[in-house]
Amino acid sequence: MNYYVVDTTNGDSLLFDTDKAKFQSFIRKFKPELQGQEIQETERKIILLNNKYVFADEHIEELKQKEVETLSVELKAKRDAELNATDFYLMPDYPISEEDLRLIQSYRQALRDLPQQEDFPYVEFPKNPLES
Repeated sequence: MNYYVVDTTNGDSLLFDTDKAKFQSFIRKFKPELQGQEIQETERKIILLNNKYVFADEHIEELKQKEVETLSVELKAKRDAELNATDFYLMPDYPISEEDLRLIQSYRQALRDLPQQEDFPYVEFPKNPLES
C-alpha cells in the first residue's frame, strides 16, 4: 500500500511509498504543517521522479522520455566502446585482407549511423563481421 496527504493550503500531494508509521514519522519531522491531515491509502504506483514522489500514471510521457534518454546514453556508450575496440583494424600496419577491411569499415559506419536510425534507441545493434 502507498500513502499520500493532500496539502490543503496549496492542493499539492505529498506522496510516500512506505508503511504508514514511517510516513507519519516523516510528516511529524519534516512537514509539521501537514499534521492532522488525513493520510490517504492508494493502490496507485508511486515512484521517485526528479527527487519527488509522484503517481507514476500521471507521468507516463515523462517516464517514456527518461527511458529513451537512458537507453540512448547506454547504446551510445556501447557503440563508442565497440568503435574503440575495433580501431586497431584500421592501423596501416595491421595485417588484414581488403575484404575484411571493407567489412570492418562498413561495420564501423553502421555503428556511427546508429543514432540517426528512425527508431533509435530501439534498434538492433550491429554485429562485428570479424567475430563469430
